[in-house]
Amino acid sequence: MSERDLHQKELIEKIDSLQKTIAMKRHEKDSLEWYLGNHLDSYLKVMGSDTPKVDMERADHIFGRFCIDSMDWDTSIFKECSAIRKLGGHLIKLS
Repeated sequence: MSERDLHQKELIEKIDSLQKTIAMKRHEKDSLEWYLGNHLDSYLKVMGSDTPKVDMERADHIFGRFCIDSMDWDTSIFKECSAIRKLGGHLIKLS
């Protein structure tokens, strides 16, 4: 298994873990968690497959903007999203 594959697997596991945490609670439509779940789905769709690097960079930028603009930076959920973006950044560098 290549280094890229290992980073991709770790990223997918981290996203799945956060999605399960979010899914454990019922969230109102248009809540932060509802939007986060949608953004994670989109992010995973791009980062979890063999897509061109430019598409990965775009997805990472969109996900990052959502997190920075929508979340309180001192919360655990923001920190988890930051960790996901860090893994995504490593994956992009390896692509």
